[in-house]
Amino acid sequence: MLKIIVLWLLTIIPAFSSGLQKQSSSLVDSLRNELKFATSDTTKSHLLVSIGNQLSSSDSLIGSKTLQEALKYAIKSGDPYYIANVYTAIGRFNQFYNIIDRAKSFYKKAEILLTKDAANTRNQKLLLLIKQNYLSLRAKENPNEALKEALSLIPLAEKVGDQVTLGNIYNNIGVWFMNISAYEKAIDYFKKSVSVKLIEPRQYARFAYSFINLAACNYRRDRIDLMPPYLDEAKKNMLKANDRQEVWAWYYNYCGLYAYEKKQYKRAEKDLLNGLSIAKKENDALAQSNLLGTLVKINQATGNYPLALRYAEANYHLRLDAKNNYLGMLESIAEINGKLGRYREAYQAMRTYTVLSDSIQTSEKTSNLNEIAQKFEAADKERQILQLQHDNEVKSFALQKNGLYTGLLTAVSLLLLTLVILYFQFNRHHKKQLRQHKQLHQLEMEKIGQKNKISLLSAMLDGQESERTRIARDLHDGLGGFLSALKIELSGTFKTDVTDQLLATDTLNRIDYAVDELRFISQNLMPETLIKYGLGEAIKSYCARMRNKGVQLLCQLFHYSKDLSQDKELILYRIMQELVTNAIKHAQATTIFVQLLKSDNKVTLTIEDNGKGFDKSLLLKNRAGSGLTNIMSRIEYIDGELDIHSEPGNGTTFTIECIITS
Repeated sequence: MLKIIVLWLLTIIPAFSSGLQKQSSSLVDSLRNELKFATSDTTKSHLLVSIGNQLSSSDSLIGSKTLQEALKYAIKSGDPYYIANVYTAIGRFNQFYNIIDRAKSFYKKAEILLTKDAANTRNQKLLLLIKQNYLSLRAKENPNEALKEALSLIPLAEKVGDQVTLGNIYNNIGVWFMNISAYEKAIDYFKKSVSVKLIEPRQYARFAYSFINLAACNYRRDRIDLMPPYLDEAKKNMLKANDRQEVWAWYYNYCGLYAYEKKQYKRAEKDLLNGLSIAKKENDALAQSNLLGTLVKINQATGNYPLALRYAEANYHLRLDAKNNYLGMLESIAEINGKLGRYREAYQAMRTYTVLSDSIQTSEKTSNLNEIAQKFEAADKERQILQLQHDNEVKSFALQKNGLYTGLLTAVSLLLLTLVILYFQFNRHHKKQLRQHKQLHQLEMEKIGQKNKISLLSAMLDGQESERTRIARDLHDGLGGFLSALKIELSGTFKTDVTDQLLATDTLNRIDYAVDELRFISQNLMPETLIKYGLGEAIKSYCARMRNKGVQLLCQLFHYSKDLSQDKELILYRIMQELVTNAIKHAQATTIFVQLLKSDNKVTLTIEDNGKGFDKSLLLKNRAGSGLTNIMSRIEYIDGELDIHSEPGNGTTFTIECIITS
């Protein structure tokens, strides 16, 4: 599936909710005419805020001066609401130009003024807008906390009847779920977003975004036929909106993707070129990258490699993100140059790809080392705190003893009572120490047992991999060399007789087949691609080899780039091999799907087939004889988790999750 990241929504939606939209000069002129006849300071402040909002996105200097003038009239009026309204506008202005600290400062000032009369509905609506704008800042820093806060704003928006903000909140929540591939929940919130009451014309653009997001969700979950109705609704709303032209670029992007999936390449190319023209005009680099990426695929599919190369190079020069854009485009450039016979350019592209990939890996290693150093420092500080606490406890105990001695000297009558108290304290302390020693001993024994178990499993796995490596090397160097020599000897014989030549050709073809089979077995025993390029490339290579052998094996990789250690990668690769083999041999599957996904600090490997399935309870009950023991042992060794979903006749899904920093 085409990889299209939707982070653009998290930047577009805050700008939309901030009200910094492209408007015609006639609106500004109309507001200025109203300003000429305004008499009260509050009216003047309100009109200047509206003018400043319209001008800020096109002329930052005039927009800033206009908002400062609005602040003077608001302060002169002494009305906290209008002062807070100007502070909010200035906060939006700074947020639009990415001056985050100033934006937060003005939002805070506005919030303090409004909370003094929080029961006022007008104040509540403005306060809700401030929280939503502030939330868009939090979404970049801590998406999970931002989601919780967004959900908490829904009842407030419903209470004050702010349909515009309510629709924006639903849309933002839908985007969050779409970014983590929770498409069903995302669709629910996008549908809620477009079901709110239409109050203002500026809602049309947001409605269009939500319908485009609905189409995107269905594209990502392979429900291609459900896309057209949502794209049609998006178009209707954009025609009504008559602003936010960058939305059209994303609309044409998904129209092109739909046509591409339907193999309507001419229609797809037309839509994508329309979208590309708009994206360039609006300086939307992310939209350009998505559109160019699909254009590359279309021209590869139609065999127009020179044009595909042009689009791939243009995408590469956008320079969006080294990990997601550079590497992918360099790989496409190398592949297309290879198709065109431009092997020197293909080599240069792959060389740049390798250097850049190594640079990214080095940066990630440095980041991991810094993280380890921070954890060590935190642990050391915690140890020092515990030591200080212990010293304080010792001093406190000494003070208690001194108090007891003083009591014994001054009050003989209390001697027996004091001795009883000391006895109970000592006894309780002694029992506590015994319990602690027992718990420590039990934990130590469990730790030793776990270490022994891990050591035995590690030795077994190391032994298996060493033996596989030796067998693979022997097959490649021994039998492989022998077959190659045999082919060379046969190539020089039977030069005259036609019958002999036909026999020799057939023999050579069989030797070639034997060499290919030998290479396939050797690669399965010890995948060289895994060692050089990591788990993601090894899985792609394995799937490609299996497809060459006639197996319908689909492969998807998301965000993964050698994030695990080589030992964990090798174990996950072996698990994938065994599960695919079981699906072919035992489940009689005709289609197998393999997906590798990295999300936050977790790597997820999914193997799904359409085989005959099985009763999960019976498998777990009799796993000792089913081969499941080997898989679960490997997963326990890497501190992973296994989830099995299967029903007789409905296929099987194995999901393995592994923590990266474990």
